[in-house]
Amino acid sequence: MKKFYLTMVLILAACTIFSFDLSAMLGLELGGKNRPFIGARFGTPEGGLSIALEAYYAMSSFDELGSLNPSSVKFLELTPYLYFGIPLSNILVYAGAGPILFLDLVNFGFAPYSFELFHAKLGIKFGKEIFFFAEGMTTFTISFQTFGIFALSAGAGISF
Repeated sequence: MKKFYLTMVLILAACTIFSFDLSAMLGLELGGKNRPFIGARFGTPEGGLSIALEAYYAMSSFDELGSLNPSSVKFLELTPYLYFGIPLSNILVYAGAGPILFLDLVNFGFAPYSFELFHAKLGIKFGKEIFFFAEGMTTFTISFQTFGIFALSAGAGISF
């Protein structure tokens, strides 16, 4: 468990040392529970290798978005991603993967969802300082098998 905490600290430190992006997203699971979700990303998604920490909160419906009370959020799903991006003018095409973690906001504790499951993501980012993006995500095992549950998300952000 000490290695896990050290890894998280190193990822966050690397994100703050280099230039970074801060963005928000809205998405929908396709398959599984078909839940909408909101999320935020803090990281360095640029050309070549980059890292980002993403947090997701699953809602029961899009109607919940308007009445969401931050104090009622008890758990967040975190994924520290390792990305590879290919810049094409003002467009970045990227793919990444990372482990699925849960953050208990009540007791402030981390726990891995599973040591065998990961998120994989493929996306496209438009713009530089202010940007928009669209992504597709799935969950897969360490033997590269997917569960057929996919998610689509879109969002906007700002680069510092």
